[in-house]
Order: sequence, then structure tokens, then C-alpha cells
Amino acid sequence: MWSCPSDASVSNKQTKNLLNAGNFLLSEMKSNDIQPFTPFSLRFGDTEMFVNIENGKQLINFLDMQIMEQTLIYDGDSATNGGKNVFIENIPRTCSGKSSEKMKYADEPYRIKYPTQSVDSLIRDLFPTSNYCPDRNYVFTVLLNIRIYISPLDLLRHLSDHCMLEAQIGIENDKMSRNIMHLLFEWSEAFPYDFCVKDCMDLLKMIMKFCCSINSDLRLLSVKLIQNLNGKLSKLQRYEKALYSLNMNTGLLLCGPTENTTSIIDTFYNPTVFAQQLAHIELERLSMIGSEEFVYAFSKNILLDLMHPCNRQDMIHMECRAFNIKHYAEWCNRLRLLVGTEICRHIKKKNRAKALEFFVDVAQECFNMGNFNSLFVIAGTIDSNAVKRLKKTWLKMNNASKWKILEHQTDPGCNFSNYRATLKAANWRSKDRSSKNRDGKIVIPAFAVLHRDLLALHEYSKSPKMDCQNLNVKAFTEFSEQMEEFSNWKEAECSFETNHLLLQYILTVPIYDEQLLEFASYQCEPPTNIKEKDACKKLRMEIQCSYSNRGCEDSCGSSST
Repeated sequence: MWSCPSDASVSNKQTKNLLNAGNFLLSEMKSNDIQPFTPFSLRFGDTEMFVNIENGKQLINFLDMQIMEQTLIYDGDSATNGGKNVFIENIPRTCSGKSSEKMKYADEPYRIKYPTQSVDSLIRDLFPTSNYCPDRNYVFTVLLNIRIYISPLDLLRHLSDHCMLEAQIGIENDKMSRNIMHLLFEWSEAFPYDFCVKDCMDLLKMIMKFCCSINSDLRLLSVKLIQNLNGKLSKLQRYEKALYSLNMNTGLLLCGPTENTTSIIDTFYNPTVFAQQLAHIELERLSMIGSEEFVYAFSKNILLDLMHPCNRQDMIHMECRAFNIKHYAEWCNRLRLLVGTEICRHIKKKNRAKALEFFVDVAQECFNMGNFNSLFVIAGTIDSNAVKRLKKTWLKMNNASKWKILEHQTDPGCNFSNYRATLKAANWRSKDRSSKNRDGKIVIPAFAVLHRDLLALHEYSKSPKMDCQNLNVKAFTEFSEQMEEFSNWKEAECSFETNHLLLQYILTVPIYDEQLLEFASYQCEPPTNIKEKDACKKLRMEIQCSYSNRGCEDSCGSSST
């Protein structure tokens, strides 16, 4: 492994040094017995290109385009596509132009190193040429974050123009078309929902047709791309239809707590099976969320502040494409109300205590299998006022010690430090290929905590100045790394057996809403102080007003509080 000396350092202000660096690189690679046309990777900060030792002039021109002083580093121990790796790192320099610290070797994977960049700069490095194809991580990072500054449709239009321009140059068009197809393949795999819009799909097909007209070998790849993309979009359509059907078959539970209530506890008293069905639902809902939906959800309220704001059509597109996050949030809310309903629908203390014990056991099973979202939702319901105030019910409970352990795991103290430590261990467990029994090794993050973390990263990306010329690229990289991990979580396969009857119950059984759940709690155990009495009286009036046309006044009138 070697690096070029300081007198060969690259500076766009010093042509002599630039030429020295390029010539030094080429001569050293020849002396290291690298044959002509052997590919090697040239990495310049956030940009990667594949070149060979025959195109030294093109290499020097490429270096001359850069705007930051750099130092060449050659890694002779690594191999990229059967060749060698050459890196260019940012090295602090003295006034004399020589390195002010010892050379460091670039042995880390891809990482954007510029603190800020413009939209145009990011787009320029995103589009392939005949001798350059962007790194997969770079493609993901830019396509994920840049969409609030330029819509996917406009980006595809720019790519189409870029293809035409490159083709007119006429240098190695076969390689250019292959690199363009590679970019489109990565795009469609990472962000398939971008092509829900007909104009985007039409542009995609047009660009692929253009590439195939140059290189007929790409036709098979283009067919595969369209097949994969249509499969994902069809799955989204089926998912949305299924959710619509579910919503049509669900309703509110309008009757108050009763003695002879048959619930899930009587029919499916198996916490493990119940937790397994929750994992099925969680992973199905989670898998449908596109990474870009978080960007849309966080950004739709700040679009008008941008230097080049999106038009109204793009604004509507942003809101629509965050629907799967909304569906997931609705599921979390349903699970929370389902747990509260199953506890508070019983007028007898022993039945409420049995239901409470059941869901503590379910939460424990969720914790054991790595379903932290259901754990947090169930624990949040048990810790809510509607359930927590049922003191007589808690006295009848037999697994209070187990609840204390779960309470510790979901403690928000120190920025959820207990949960984060457990999540880290679960991540390691799910990736441990040496494990003899990997069944059920899933990781479903606590969505509320994940959402908060991603929002903080997104807000960080807007500082110090959010405009199209000063983008916080470091924050973009951190955000995309978190989204890569999210993609790994949602792609996990659930190996548990499906219980269709139990799934149908969880998804369709009538449940209380917020007001009815709180009021049912007061019906189970009457108010014990003035504050609770006032709250109960206020709830009664609100419910009578809200549900008088739905036959709910009978339920309210049955209260003996």
C-alpha cells in the first residue's frame, strides 16, 4: 500500500501539481504490474468512477474539475471488479501546499465527505457517463434526500436530457447506456413508488428504450426491471384495496362494560400465538413503507421555504406518497385501543385482571421475539390513565413483577437508553449467521422512537442554511444510513404460523375510541376524587353529544357513576 507524496497533491489552482499527481498515479500503477485496461476504482470524496491506465488524460481532466484540495491514496491490497482501488481523501494543507499531517489510508467504505454541496453538484455526480457509474450508496443517499428540492419526475427529465447529450458526444456509448441502466435499476429497486406516477413510468420506459437502442444486450435487463417494478406496484395496489376492505368492516364498540362478555381472552388464551400474529401484521405494514415516505412526511410543511419550491401537483404527490406511514400509524392506534378495550370491557375485576395479565404476557413475548413496536404500544396502553387508574384490578394481577421488567425496557429516561441497548443486541442477533436457530429473529423498531430519531436527523439536514446551494450532505448521509437499516428491518421474513381467525379478530373486532375507552374505565371503577368525577361528567356530556345519532346514549345512560 502506498500514497503519493505531497508534491503530487492535487489542487485545481496549481496545474503543475495536478499533472504531477496524475502522471505519478499512472506511472506507479504501471510499476505495480497493473495491466492495460485493468479496471480500478477512483474515489474522489463522494464520487466514484472506474478508469484504466490508458485514459490518463481523462483522469487528469476529471481531477481538474474538482474544487477542493485533495491527496491521492492508492490501496494496493483491495480489489474492485478484479482491479485495484485508488482513493482521493481530503487532507488539511499548510500554506506551502504540503500536507500538515501524516497521510491516512482510505480503508473505509463509501462516505460523502463534503460538509455542504449544491443540488446541481449532487445531480451531476448522480448521472453516469461512459466511464463513470455512481456508487450504490451514493445513489440511495441522493435519491432519498434530494426529492424535496427536485421531484423524481423532473430528475428523470434531467436524466433523459443527459442521455441525449452523452450520446451525441459518441464516446463509448455502449458503456454509457449500461451505466444508465444500472442507475435506473438501483432507482427502481430502492424507490419503486416513484413510478406510481404515469409520467415517471413513461419516462423510465423511454430512457430504457433509448439505452437498448444503443446496446441491445440490455433488453433482458430492461424486461427484468419492468417486471420487478410492476410486481411491487401491484403489491401496493392489493395492499391498499385490502386496507379499504378492512376499514369497511370495522366499527366502534358502543356498549359499556358487561358481565357476560366473550372476548379474545376466552377464545385465544395463548399469548405466544397472539404475539406471533402481531408480528405478521407489523411486518406486513412495515414492509409497505417506502424510505422516501419519511422525507415527504417531514418535508411537506416546509416546501414553500425552499429556494425552488415544488408546484402544487408535486405537493399533492408528496402528501399522497406518505400514506403508508399513515396506515402504519393507524394500525398502532388500533392496537392501543384494542388492548384498552379488551381490558375495560369487563365489569368484573377478575376478568379485567385476567385480560391485563394476558396482555402483559403478550408484551413479554413481543419483547422476546424482537417486536419492539407492539411492546411499546401495549405497554403504553397499560400505562395509560384508562388502565392505570383501575387500582382494584391491579391488586388482582398475578404477574406484576413481569410488568415491572417491561416498564424498565420501555422507560423513556436517558433518551430511551434501555430500549436502544436492547435494540442494538437484537440487531446483532438478527445478523448473526452462525446462530443455530434463526427462526423468529426479527427486529421491528418502536415506531414512535424511530420517527423521532429520523425527524431529528431531517431537521439537522436543514442547518445551517437550507437552500439549493448549501445542502447539509453529512446529515443526508446519516439519514440515509438510518434508512438503510430501516430497509433491512422491514425486509425480514416472518416464520411464524398464521392464525387467520385470530388475525381477523385483531383487525376487525369493534373497539372503543378514546372517549369511550376513558368512560368505560370510569364504569369499571367509579371516580375516586373530585378531579375524576369532573372528568367523568365531562366525558358523559361529550359522548351523549357526539354519539346521540348512533345509539350511544343508552350506553351512557347505563352508567351508575
